[in-house]
Amino acid sequence: MSGTSSTATTQSGAPISSLPEAQDVAASDAILGVFGGNAKLAKPEDIVNAGLPSDVVKTDDLNAALSGSALSQYVTQAATHAASSETSANQSQTASAAASTSAAQAAQTGVQVATIASSINDTAASAQNAVAGVTADANAAKVLLTAALSGSAPLEYRGYWDAATNSPALASGTGTEGDLYIVSVAGTTNLDGNVAWSVGDGAWFTNGKWVYFARAGWAAVAQEIVALNALGVGDHRLSAGGTGFSICDSNGNVAFEIDFSGNMLAINLTLPDGSILQVAEDQTAPLRLVGSDGTYMDIGLPDTDPVITEAAPDLWLDADYGLTYAASGAVQEWTSKTTSPWSAAFVAGNPVKIANAIGELPAIHFDGVSALSHSLPFTPGTVIAVYRNTTTAGSTRPAIIACDSPTAGTPAYALRGFIPMGVGGGFARAQGYQIGTSLSGGEFAGRVSGALGHWQVLGATYSNDTVTVASGKTHSIPCVKSPAATVLSPGGKSGTIGATYNASGALTDYFTGDLCELLIWQRALSQREYNAVVDALQSKYSLQPVFGRFLYGAFQTTEAGLESGGVEGLVMLSSDNGIEWQHVPTELIFDSAHTMRDPTITYHNGRFLLACTAGSFGNGYQDRFSVYSSTDGRHWDFVTDVVCTVGGVASHQTWAPEWFHDPIDGVLRLVVHLDIGSAASQIYEMHPTDDTLLNWSTPVLISLTGYSNVIDSFPFYYKDRWVLFFKDESARQIQIATASEPTGPYTVLTTGDWAGWGSGVEGPSVMPLGEDAAGNTMFRIYIDAQGAGISYSDAVGAWPDVLTGAWSAPKLLTVPSNPQHGTCIRNPIPNFGA
Repeated sequence: MSGTSSTATTQSGAPISSLPEAQDVAASDAILGVFGGNAKLAKPEDIVNAGLPSDVVKTDDLNAALSGSALSQYVTQAATHAASSETSANQSQTASAAASTSAAQAAQTGVQVATIASSINDTAASAQNAVAGVTADANAAKVLLTAALSGSAPLEYRGYWDAATNSPALASGTGTEGDLYIVSVAGTTNLDGNVAWSVGDGAWFTNGKWVYFARAGWAAVAQEIVALNALGVGDHRLSAGGTGFSICDSNGNVAFEIDFSGNMLAINLTLPDGSILQVAEDQTAPLRLVGSDGTYMDIGLPDTDPVITEAAPDLWLDADYGLTYAASGAVQEWTSKTTSPWSAAFVAGNPVKIANAIGELPAIHFDGVSALSHSLPFTPGTVIAVYRNTTTAGSTRPAIIACDSPTAGTPAYALRGFIPMGVGGGFARAQGYQIGTSLSGGEFAGRVSGALGHWQVLGATYSNDTVTVASGKTHSIPCVKSPAATVLSPGGKSGTIGATYNASGALTDYFTGDLCELLIWQRALSQREYNAVVDALQSKYSLQPVFGRFLYGAFQTTEAGLESGGVEGLVMLSSDNGIEWQHVPTELIFDSAHTMRDPTITYHNGRFLLACTAGSFGNGYQDRFSVYSSTDGRHWDFVTDVVCTVGGVASHQTWAPEWFHDPIDGVLRLVVHLDIGSAASQIYEMHPTDDTLLNWSTPVLISLTGYSNVIDSFPFYYKDRWVLFFKDESARQIQIATASEPTGPYTVLTTGDWAGWGSGVEGPSVMPLGEDAAGNTMFRIYIDAQGAGISYSDAVGAWPDVLTGAWSAPKLLTVPSNPQHGTCIRNPIPNFGA
């Protein structure tokens, strides 16, 4: 912008400098004025060089010094120049006011009129340019700031803009309302007619076009900006909502939040020593303290009884509340603990209340022919039940709660109890508990394993037709078959508790067992909410996992076989006599992408350890085995994969690792079976070199003369020697060898079917049982008939002849499933969880 140069004159047309007063002031004279808020002596040129009239005049002294026509002439002349500046700067109204104010204020500085007029004449163009420029900047700032403060116009700072290269690319008439860019590199990019851009200028898109503002970086030094949507810092945003302030990452996830009451929400809290206090949905404890070295300690809730503090269930049935009976004692109605339009009513059989079912708390007993009805008009988002199955002789697919669908009477949803082996459908060999939605009677969304006759907390959440949670702390997490099973709508029949309807509309799939509580929400609880409810129920009923005197870690395929697309996963069994077994809830269950088999378990230095074959038929050749650890035998953490190489050659099949302890040196060892090069499977000894289990020794060959294809070895030390049971893979029979050192050389003591166990057996696990009253040594061996069940065989005799003496005929274990190849150990924690 440019100003217009002119000569100041009196009303008669004479120059102001010709006035007598002006002749009395020389250019070198000191003039009293106020500069930057302070009274100072200055020369006339200082007043001009100050640039802005507002910097010069801050006093009324000159009002008294000037009077009459002199003041009038000066004001009139100043107004004339202001009008000229207004025209030049295209800011008529603002510039005129500024010039008028400047003139009036200048007249009050105590300076003689002639001197001031002469100075203005000499620098009129410069002064007017400065006034016009500052006025334009002031208007720009005023517009932006006013809009932001009032909230009447959007203002979103988008960052810096290179006006020379047009980066990021901006185009005339194109943008998002409120976008503001600050120029970082001067240039001449044309944006809606604006072509001159200096560093610090602003480009604001409003009313469909880009608007130029000089030196728009005022926002950077503003003391307070209100009504902005958010502040961006790198990839993060600080925003204010209805409850407080939050910091979000680039994906919109809240990393930190503080409400107006000062309460703070943070995912992690880093401590001065580098450790981190974690609060996460997917961990077992409310808090986890992670050290700088990666180790962690879980911090539980205080030792108090938790209560269900989540939003009240839409239907909450508790056997200790709301029961109405018939004269026979049968339950006729079961009303909700919460205010609900729904309840349960008698429909069949003789469902009865039993007192002191679990501790001093009651339950409703369903005898396999009894059922209640419900009329929930929605597909539950969350269902959680406290119950126990008491038999496998009843229905093959017992329904704890279900609802009919429009499709041939099949359930729209069903929380099902114990399902024995051999049941047809999607889980032909499934065992345990199936939950989920269904299109047909056999296709369930998830499966979890648990113990028959043991009190359980089982639940499921459905979100967008997906089972997102299916677990209870007394049993395992789900093995998901169909994670997006379709949720059907209720059909012609009402829903049921304790049964469901078949295609003909008749009741079927009766539940045999006891039900303490049933909680139903219309929404899917979050993981944290779900866990809080389960914790409260487990505390209320004092529920614990079941561990007996013996533990057996094996694997099980969820369908007809892995070759047919089944899923292999861990099965933990527990027994008090080593013959009758039940399932121990455990988390290490795999899906089709993560298979395992041949697990071996042991207890070492205060924790359970598990090693397993990392892959099998479906995964092709494998060069490693996997290692896991657990503090309770139920919740397992992955430690590492151990890659096996011999002489620089990687194994192309790695099978059946087996832990064993060396009582001489205390070393924890492991045998594993490797195919190296063109050789068949051979036995190798390895051991971890430290307690982290991350570092391992080089494999050492254990050779057996005459046996070139060996697998499934089980070594142990007893009395005075090392004993090795192994499978001759060529003959598919189990043999025995002994040695004085853990790595041999071994002498094979048997051949052929010497013990009468037959062929096609594998996975031996041997348990010394001590001595009888006569001093005889007793042994028990567990052997796997490759999918036909696990059998046991006993031997009693004098040591060491008992090893190769008579063994009893194999008998199948009593197991509510079909586990394969595993390891049996004594429970190192007596009565744990019992």
